Amino acid sequence: MEDSYSLFFLLSADWTSKVTDRIYFLKEFLEKSWTELKVSSSVLHVTQKSFCQ
Repeated sequence: MEDSYSLFFLLSADWTSKVTDRIYFLKEFLEKSWTELKVSSSVLHVTQKSFCQ
């Protein structure tokens, strides 16, 4: 009984760390994309301004 419990605990801990890694990776990816999006939109804005003059 104890063996299966410890195995379950190990598996769930491993799964939790995997999920945490996924969430962290996703968060990093989204933040990076958001930054790139903001930069490109500001560049576009500046470009539009210079064209309109």
